[in-house]
Amino acid sequence: MPEDAEARASLNSLGVTGSGTFSVDGLDQDAVADLQAGLEEGRDELAELAASTATSVGLFGTREEMAGKYDSRNLGAQKGIFGLPSSEAWYGGWLRDAAGNPPTGDHR
Repeated sequence: MPEDAEARASLNSLGVTGSGTFSVDGLDQDAVADLQAGLEEGRDELAELAASTATSVGLFGTREEMAGKYDSRNLGAQKGIFGLPSSEAWYGGWLRDAAGNPPTGDHR
């Protein structure tokens, strides 16, 4: 997608070309440290977003609907890859029951 060109160019400069393989062996130590810090920051941001997201609305959609919505796309992949947009499906579920318990089956 055209809106992904800048992100792809940035990743390509690190050797992430979309070929399915990647190695940090060719990177200098500063680049490896920056990459690791970026990965950790991204994971932390995604965990924070996941903790405050109670619905899948807006996490799935067509290419046009999801263009540039990297946080939503990543959260959708984490919570349920291959989900459909809300115009095509409804995914029911509960994060907590009426007493505040998670739906683990341990509580009535």
